[in-house]
Amino acid sequence: MTLEKADKAIKELSLSQQKINFNSVSQLSGVSKTFLYKNQEVKQRIEDFRDKKIKELELEHKKFKEQLELLRGKLYEQVQHT
Repeated sequence: MTLEKADKAIKELSLSQQKINFNSVSQLSGVSKTFLYKNQEVKQRIEDFRDKKIKELELEHKKFKEQLELLRGKLYEQVQHT
């Protein structure tokens, strides 16, 4: 029963594109954080979602840095021609 509640909460959070972490799963499911940390299956799923989100944010950050460098170059060229 507890495991099912945690699984359901993870699915709901994922479908609604909300943060998936120990606090959010615990709050939505009513399952204790202690259970989430001690149950290896649930813990791994939460950590996998966290790691996936970190990778997505790192990729987004890299793209923003590249865009910033491109814009800096364009700005530099404009300043040089004025």
